[in-house]
Amino acid sequence: MSYNITSLASFTETDFNENEKTEKIYNITGECASDILGTIRLQEKKINLLEQKIEKLQNQKMNDIKEKNYQEMIRQFPHLDKEDVKRKCFKNVGLYITWVEDKDKVNNIEFPRNWCAGATALHLTCQEGADEVYMLGFDLSDYDEPINNIYKGTDNYLSSDSKGFNTDEWVSQLIQVFKEFDETQFYWVVKKDASPLVCNNVQSITYKDLDKRCQI
Repeated sequence: MSYNITSLASFTETDFNENEKTEKIYNITGECASDILGTIRLQEKKINLLEQKIEKLQNQKMNDIKEKNYQEMIRQFPHLDKEDVKRKCFKNVGLYITWVEDKDKVNNIEFPRNWCAGATALHLTCQEGADEVYMLGFDLSDYDEPINNIYKGTDNYLSSDSKGFNTDEWVSQLIQVFKEFDETQFYWVVKKDASPLVCNNVQSITYKDLDKRCQI
């Protein structure tokens, strides 16, 4: 038996045997079409159920990871605000992969690695031989104060009522940069009431001072 599609409205079923050849024409709008559509819908339903099951399992796995992170943080730092820690541990937890192509002009960093973004940027700049570096946006943070970030309260960042972060590690990395590149002059652009780290090659200036230097 073979099937030959003759048009969008019908197909031909041909039976072969030793004595005769029989052709039967079926209208696609009849029972045959109904059976096909029923099969398709059943398969779609099965696929939807499978996708829902996979999503449920993935969400459960993510929740387990979030809860594990939260419990570990509370175990190591019992003095922290539990509700604040939970908000941070349960926000955007997961593995995100961004593929890199040659045209993206992305290079691997030999050193430093696993540093905060700000200190990493400073070190890479100094590696290129910069004599003067102006530091903008290095406001650090204070756990006893509300989080200080332009993205707070947005979909992909922490809520606006979250607390700040402990910046001991950030500060340690910054000091390492200042000491390693002691011949580079760093200008820390801050508000008047800010008090950046005190180092021989670090000078604090205000945003107004920066405007004057840039003749804005």
